Amino acid sequence: MRLLVKRAFSLLELIIGMSVLTAFLAMTYFTLAQGVRYVKETDSYAYPQKEGAVLVRKISEELANSHERWVIPGLNAGSIRFLSAENPENQASTLDFHPATGRIVWKKWVAFVWNPTQQTVTRYELPLNPTAYDLTSEPDPGYLPDEFPTLPNARKRVVGRNIVDLKILPSGTSQHTLTVTSEKQVPVSSRGNKPERVRVTNSATVVILNQDP
Repeated sequence: MRLLVKRAFSLLELIIGMSVLTAFLAMTYFTLAQGVRYVKETDSYAYPQKEGAVLVRKISEELANSHERWVIPGLNAGSIRFLSAENPENQASTLDFHPATGRIVWKKWVAFVWNPTQQTVTRYELPLNPTAYDLTSEPDPGYLPDEFPTLPNARKRVVGRNIVDLKILPSGTSQHTLTVTSEKQVPVSSRGNKPERVRVTNSATVVILNQDP
């Protein structure tokens, strides 16, 4: 009758096994850490792109739904003012038409103004007094774009940060070219030991939908 005897691991085998396991765990840790670092770095570099893209979309959507008449670029093309048919932001959004003419009723001025010192873009809105549907003359109150920051009764909201340049220029019939440059200092990257500044420029051509017949 043959007896089977299990051989125990020797101390040397245990040491070798533990060494292999430790090396494997160390490689796994460093691989995961490098992946997390790359993800964070990618997010940091993408932030200026996202900031500028969101601002371009915001201005483009509102400007496109305005009317070509009385769109006024501001000083050094760093601001713009135009009409909006939307209710003030604190009210439900509706689009109204004049019962006799069927024309859109314009309810407020909207202005986007870039502050180069603070590197911010602020959106302002000011109700028309009264609302207007006939645009043969400029609706009241007819402030210029760069006057909006001085108006105590204008609603305001910062819509862009880290904006180092803003240009809104006429580029054709009922068209404006919008260029936004955003910049941000990102954390230390894997390629160096100092923070880096990333600058991204986004641009779009905006076609104003409402035009004179």
